[in-house]
Amino acid sequence: MIEDARSVGSGELIATDICVVGAGIAGIALALQLAAAGRTVVLLEGGGARRSAFSDSLYRCKVEGVIDDYGFSRSRYLGGSSNCWTGWCQPISRADMAVRDWVPNSGWPIAYEEIVRYARGAANLLEVAPDMTLESCLENAPPGTAPLPLAPEIFRPTLSLISPPTRFGLIYRDALRRAETLRLLLHATATELVPASGPLADPRRIDHAVVRTPSGSVFRIQARQFVLAAGGIENPRLLLASKGHGPAGLGNAHDLVGRYFMDHARVRSGTLVLEDPDRFSRLYDGSYFRAHAEFGLSVTLAEAYAARQKLLPSQIGLRAVFRGEDTVRAVRIRDAFRLGPANAKARAAIAADPFRTAGSVFPNALAYGFRKASLRRLIRHFVMESVVEPEPDPENRVTLDDEHDDFGMPRAKVRWSVGVLERRSLNHAFVLLKDEVERRGLGRATLDLPEDHVILSTSHHMGSTRMDPDPTRGVVDTDGAVHGIPNLFVTGSSVFPTGLVGPPTMTICMLALRLADRLATTRA
Repeated sequence: MIEDARSVGSGELIATDICVVGAGIAGIALALQLAAAGRTVVLLEGGGARRSAFSDSLYRCKVEGVIDDYGFSRSRYLGGSSNCWTGWCQPISRADMAVRDWVPNSGWPIAYEEIVRYARGAANLLEVAPDMTLESCLENAPPGTAPLPLAPEIFRPTLSLISPPTRFGLIYRDALRRAETLRLLLHATATELVPASGPLADPRRIDHAVVRTPSGSVFRIQARQFVLAAGGIENPRLLLASKGHGPAGLGNAHDLVGRYFMDHARVRSGTLVLEDPDRFSRLYDGSYFRAHAEFGLSVTLAEAYAARQKLLPSQIGLRAVFRGEDTVRAVRIRDAFRLGPANAKARAAIAADPFRTAGSVFPNALAYGFRKASLRRLIRHFVMESVVEPEPDPENRVTLDDEHDDFGMPRAKVRWSVGVLERRSLNHAFVLLKDEVERRGLGRATLDLPEDHVILSTSHHMGSTRMDPDPTRGVVDTDGAVHGIPNLFVTGSSVFPTGLVGPPTMTICMLALRLADRLATTRA
């Protein structure tokens, strides 16, 4: 059942088995699985069925360090981040989960098999083929294409599966509506989790969530179990804002809630001209395979090589630039019409260079047509774009700001900076790829490797309620339960102990399904 929470009476108490906060990828996957197992579920979505300016305003936050506006990088309406997701899927690997002595706080406390057993279910939810492997994809690759023949001891090809992309709020809306034991409440923002009180109550447990709506009504959800599935910024924000266990917030006895916030640093560097672009570009050009294929490839630093050099793994992809295309000015024009902090910067840059910007409009429009028509012979060169696995740093964190939103909840403040190891790993991978391409006669590359790279975020918000069986090292245990609060769980990328090198969406799905199995068979 789907319901508008603005119709719920102020002061009303709704009782259920499980309350899930957040109707994004993790929340919807979890709630549908629990409902199928016969548990009664209330699923709270802070936004509506569509984007709105009011909902967006509740996500506004301050950012320190690498400049990016995390308020505008999120989608606060039904489906969550699936609404702005580009469809890239990579399952977690053993290497992603490994402890590395040169990466402080690395390693996952659960076995690889514990997660990957849910890969098929995640693939089905994300609408990608569950049995696709690198070998099977290459067997069905477009005729005349091949992976770049790079030294296997330095680089390996990495497979990405491409979802349509699946918009969870649209694709699973009927399933949410039909689920008999599930009640989805739209425009329902959880602003506080309140512990149990009274002479017979266990004060460690959460008794209810306080929910507020844009219409001004305030009501409560009482549940046996609560799950936070609201993302890497909102999960810690709600824990920190809930003061029932003290001023530090819930689950924060060791000052870990919000710490170890991670994002994938993304860098574009230089250009690559291939001698045989048609042979390789259809496999590696992200702008091509996202629109035309079920999979694509990138180049990843081999684990053994990264270990010898004590580097973080980097993944490099290509983006075709067509004749007439002026990427910098095209991005400025695009950003000038978007919401967010890039808007003012783009307009200022256009005002400072109006004639060249105006002169680039027609060539860029023509190049866009070449791209859409996939006229590969008109490719001028490729831009190399890399992401690096983030280093878990306790000083990168989500805290509460002094400013409050329209519901009276403290806004989030996010500190994210990119460390020396991440920058060194990015630069090293670019130099290696340039040398390999030229040594093997595959093409020529130019690099732009200033000491202080322009870092772009990927808006992959991870790590802020990290998983560890030791409460002095993590916020949740290996089941996702908040340490010291037996009926409160967290799922999604905020529980990642390390940030992987690839996109997190498939791993988010697998963890949600794993937690659903756990909750379906236990009653708190």
